Amino acid sequence: VYKHYGTNLREDWNGTLAILFGKKPELGNFDFTRELGLFHHFEESDVVGFRSGWDDNDMLVLLYATDYDRLSHSQCDRGHFNMYAYGHRWAIDSGYGNDGKIENSATTSQAHNLVLIDSVGEGFHPSVRQASIYADIDYFAANADLGLTRANLKQAYDFYVWYEWEARKEHNPVQKANRNLVYINKGETPPYMLVY
Repeated sequence: VYKHYGTNLREDWNGTLAILFGKKPELGNFDFTRELGLFHHFEESDVVGFRSGWDDNDMLVLLYATDYDRLSHSQCDRGHFNMYAYGHRWAIDSGYGNDGKIENSATTSQAHNLVLIDSVGEGFHPSVRQASIYADIDYFAANADLGLTRANLKQAYDFYVWYEWEARKEHNPVQKANRNLVYINKGETPPYMLVY
């Protein structure tokens, strides 16, 4: 996933994104925490991940602000989050698994774990199966105990894009639209997160 338009342009791919999503491969004595860490902002695609560790029962939290690319799958889901822990999916972005009872229901914001503003989701035109929208992670800070990130979703609500950024159309202009995620992993309690 590359970011081509919007405020923070990205053209490079960092293959470490794949390791964040999958199960831990068997690599003998490889120290995942030392080598890969417990948190990262993948700036090329604007995905943020926080982990409590690399075992199956550890927590993994992801926040997405990826941009539209006309050559790939894209839905109205900028700012969605996923949380996996104790071998289960606790909070997921349902996407295709959702039947919102409306046309192209998997594509619209109603099919995702997002906020509707004045009952309207992110930029979407029903004649286009893809949701051509943009967003940015505009804040990220983390250490071993605490992580904070913010997705700026204003462009995702303001516009829908007709295949090219230059052909964007006004959708539902807003003053601001942010999704914040706080991740806490202090050790006295199980790790947890707050999304607002």
